[in-house]
Amino acid sequence: MGNTLNIVIEHVLTDCRLTANDGYEEPGIRSERLETMMEELFRLHDLNSNGTLEEVELVKLNEKIAILHRGLDADRESVRHRYQSIFRAELNADGKPVHYTTFRKYMFKMLDGIDPDEPTQAMIMDQFIAEADLALSAFPGSLKVRPGILSALPQKNPRPQLVQKVRSPLARAKGVKFGGG
Repeated sequence: MGNTLNIVIEHVLTDCRLTANDGYEEPGIRSERLETMMEELFRLHDLNSNGTLEEVELVKLNEKIAILHRGLDADRESVRHRYQSIFRAELNADGKPVHYTTFRKYMFKMLDGIDPDEPTQAMIMDQFIAEADLALSAFPGSLKVRPGILSALPQKNPRPQLVQKVRSPLARAKGVKFGGG
């Protein structure tokens, strides 16, 4: 099961290249469950809550998801390039913000291309929502963005200092400094 999901996710990330003028028509009405899940996924991606998905939001959120998957050594530049390319190829060629309807059409077309079975699509959506939600929980401050462009993103983020040196009150009273002296 896990391997199948990884294959599906990899397919989504690397092989889904849809064009705006490809004549795609949805295969009918979506269930309320899938519609609700799609709205939730869009809401999670709309980091600044302005009602649109911006290129920088898609990139930043997926950069954090990559860190969750691969650790701090994740190739962020590759992730940025991948999601900027997806945004420009599938959502807006100029990198301008898109509304929910554009996001929805792309996502459902992509899901239909992977598997038309609704329960399978719901599983995939559950995974996308869980990853986005986890990234927002794990990196709450760094995912708050203002409208902007990708060049505003820092190129390299230094590793966070995990241990902060703090002098105890007893050490301060004795005049002990860091470094043993």
